[in-house]
Amino acid sequence: QKIPEIIIKAHSSTELKSGGYHIMLLKLKKPIIKDMKVNLDLKFNNHKTIELKNIDSKEF
Repeated sequence: QKIPEIIIKAHSSTELKSGGYHIMLLKLKKPIIKDMKVNLDLKFNNHKTIELKNIDSKEF
């Protein structure tokens, strides 16, 4: 079920995983292929960004 946002309260955490909260990558400019490394930027409402670098395509 699609949800518009995941609220994470201060000093708490949440886990992104298959079968639970997860991120779907839609309308990609290029397909993700086997053994590819990808970078993701997660942008938050407080204007902070977390950069995830060199994620192995096996994680998708």
